[in-house]
Amino acid sequence: RLYEIDTRLRPNGRSGLLVSSVQAFRQYQTEQAWTWEQQALARARPIAGDIQIQSCFQRLRQELLQQPRDLGTLKADFINMRSKLRQAHAQESQAAGKHGLTTSNFPLAQRPLSPAYLKHGPGGLLDIQFLIQYWQLALSHLCPELSQHQHSVDILKTLQHNCSLEIPFDSQTLRQAWESLSAIQHQLCLIGTRAPIKPAPGIANFANMSATLNDATSFAQQCYQASFDAAKQD
Repeated sequence: RLYEIDTRLRPNGRSGLLVSSVQAFRQYQTEQAWTWEQQALARARPIAGDIQIQSCFQRLRQELLQQPRDLGTLKADFINMRSKLRQAHAQESQAAGKHGLTTSNFPLAQRPLSPAYLKHGPGGLLDIQFLIQYWQLALSHLCPELSQHQHSVDILKTLQHNCSLEIPFDSQTLRQAWESLSAIQHQLCLIGTRAPIKPAPGIANFANMSATLNDATSFAQQCYQASFDAAKQD
């Protein structure tokens, strides 16, 4: 099995058809889709099937991502979605007897080093992913090249090099934070959290790895706050 499929996430949920036409998908996305469904388009890509339909979907995806959006509504929706994911993950972790997100104020070196925490913890991969997808949805109508990419690193490179757009953080530094956290998460997934781990590529020793993790998550939290905190106050 390569991918898990949740058919509840299709257009119109359980009441919708398992398969829809391209035109029906376009109509749903433009008239009924929630923000999280538009957010899912940021990483959507065809993996099998008719080549012409794949090409049509790619063009439609870019067209949808390039639609202008109300930034106030978009921010509020992203904040709400991220809050729900944090709560759900904390409840699942606590129910399973694992470490939840109750030590978010601790230095990262004192937190349990696990793939799940690197993803869900404050300033972790999911926070960065939300940031990237927010700015992709917010700015693709001004910079269409953003809509061409599905990978986070490519989007951050585009923000850095090809867009004369104002964003409240340095996208190159955020890309380095993403790459550092991803490299360590991949190591943990491959060898398991109980086995001794080696520092990620480009990190000389464990002390440097701890410092890198702290720097990466701290900077990501600053970027998140700069992008979304103003919406909380509105």
